Amino acid sequence: MNARATGYISNRLDVPTDHAPPWRVPQPGSIKTYTQEAIDKKDDLFPILTEVFGR
Repeated sequence: MNARATGYISNRLDVPTDHAPPWRVPQPGSIKTYTQEAIDKKDDLFPILTEVFGR
């Protein structure tokens, strides 16, 4: 499926991103939030962030 047609921004470097605003394009070395490690950290941090920022 075409990334331009779906509006999806791929993490692959060989997929064009010229259709997307620059802030949506993943940068090399950026944190991947969909890994199990990131999900586990989010679960640990969510109560703290909720206390600080509220709901």
